[in-house]
Amino acid sequence: MKILKYKTIAAMLLIGAALTSCSSDFLDAENKSSGGQNDEDFFSKNPESMMVYAFSTLQSIASTVDIYEQGTDLYVANRQSKTQLMDFSLSSSHADSKSLYANCYSAILYANGAIKYANAKYGATSETEQQARFIRDYCYYVLTQQFGPVPYIDQYVQNASRDYPRTDLATIYGKLIEDLTDIYDNCKLPETMNPSNPGKVSKQAVAALLAKVNLAAGWDLETTATDLENGKYSVNGTKYFKEAEQWAGNAMIGSLSSMTFADMWKQENDNTNPQVIFSVQFNKENYPGDTGSGGHSLQNNFGGYYGTTKASGCKNPGSANSQSVKSMYLWEKGDQRFDATYMTTVYNATKNGSDAVWGTEGYYGYYNNPNPDNLKIFIKYFPWYTTVDEAKAYMTANAGRFQQGNCVNAKPRAFILTAPNVVWLTVDANGNVTQQTQTVDAFDSRADGGCISVKKWDDKNSDIIDSKNDYRNIVIFSLADMYLTRAEARLMQGNTSGFYEDINVVRSRAGVAPITNIAQYQAPYLQLEEYQGLQLTELDLLLDECAREFYAENHRFMDLRRTKQLVKYNVLFNKYVENAAAMKPKGEYKLYRPIDQSIIDANDALGIEDQNPGY
Repeated sequence: MKILKYKTIAAMLLIGAALTSCSSDFLDAENKSSGGQNDEDFFSKNPESMMVYAFSTLQSIASTVDIYEQGTDLYVANRQSKTQLMDFSLSSSHADSKSLYANCYSAILYANGAIKYANAKYGATSETEQQARFIRDYCYYVLTQQFGPVPYIDQYVQNASRDYPRTDLATIYGKLIEDLTDIYDNCKLPETMNPSNPGKVSKQAVAALLAKVNLAAGWDLETTATDLENGKYSVNGTKYFKEAEQWAGNAMIGSLSSMTFADMWKQENDNTNPQVIFSVQFNKENYPGDTGSGGHSLQNNFGGYYGTTKASGCKNPGSANSQSVKSMYLWEKGDQRFDATYMTTVYNATKNGSDAVWGTEGYYGYYNNPNPDNLKIFIKYFPWYTTVDEAKAYMTANAGRFQQGNCVNAKPRAFILTAPNVVWLTVDANGNVTQQTQTVDAFDSRADGGCISVKKWDDKNSDIIDSKNDYRNIVIFSLADMYLTRAEARLMQGNTSGFYEDINVVRSRAGVAPITNIAQYQAPYLQLEEYQGLQLTELDLLLDECAREFYAENHRFMDLRRTKQLVKYNVLFNKYVENAAAMKPKGEYKLYRPIDQSIIDANDALGIEDQNPGY
């Protein structure tokens, strides 16, 4: 791509999209390297250039973790104070909200530009134009799920207008459904993900987004909340749920049983994975700058702190999104997703001067060492259903591997992830096991290797890192997502047999028993004293399956908000929310994220009344 000198960012500021992480301020572009071409000259010949910016901005949208996951039932802070997202104390100005809102509109701006210039070069309905429309529609889907009604802009902004009023959800959903349906019916896109060019949008991805948009529209337009604190609602129609069921079925190309959950998350399958419908791509080889500061940081966002990377030989989780008590008891015995989601064995690393051997030992030895069973163990994590005798037997059998020796990490240990007290085990060289306990809160506060880490996003080729350097693709839509989307759509139509049919396809791949009625579902967390007597519904089962299937995949806040369970689940399971009143400090529930005040101030069509309720 030619190097452009960008002269103004005015119009982007007006729609709240000026603060993106990708050089996004080129509304009046001037190409100094080729005789002063303006944007009309350059982009009319190169509409794909705008798509580079659009896809690049998707990277920031997909990797803004906290806003997707915090303020839910699944995550707690580790070593640090709770965040404003976790306890709903955030105000009308919040950095993550502002960033996500701005990045979405930046991608929309690029997409609208690509549509304009693709139409000028190729005529209507080219592959470039359809990919741009998909990105625009996806960004509006994210905006509606996080912020509710937002300004809808489907033209490339090239003037100084400051007048963009909020558009109601019915109108936005209608436009998205109409646009995506037209793409699907007149498709120029590949049928499915093309391994030779995996970042491109496919017809299957269009169907998947149509399923998600219709599902959201069904909840927002065809249901009414009657008691948010208890998750109660009434269903007033099923039009959109029927459409969601159909589109999810259209997106189910291939078999979920063709690949295990663990294999789906193997790094070598990133670009050839039949379970992935659409993902945001990252490429370390083609990164233009210092690869250590590029990529994303998802592998460092879920888990406990092991110490600095150089000294410990481990990755560096940010400690903000660790396992909640509910998450500790989310997994049924035998569920293969537990071991595929979490790093249950963290290896120790021998000393390399004052630091640790990197990559083939320590945390990443799990992936890169040809004989990991010969490595020393730093921490072993056992799920809640492991008995103390079983854990002790493992430690006795592996006593030599739990000795520090010449390794960098002291006090090798094991934990059984139980509540209200975590079981903490150590073993000496003779196989004698010492058992202690510590409260979950104390376990969460450990600064020497506490909470279990998620391994879904691990990049085994990472250099010594402190924040980013993760070049794994970020999954947006998967085949399992479509099964659970269709299950939800069927449930909302009263089709419980179809609901269980889809639920059991997902459960079968995970290796857990099928369920035919809600009485058969005994969620493990129900054994905890505070949840005994809790009556679960099919919707609870669905959300538990979503939690197990999509843990750490940036789904949870949107899932709870959509299904009107956000208040109920936070009151029940979020230790930072004592009661429903904590979620409505100004008399209205905070069901959406705030629209940053600077964005409201920059738009003549928005006023204080356009701020979301509760802020």
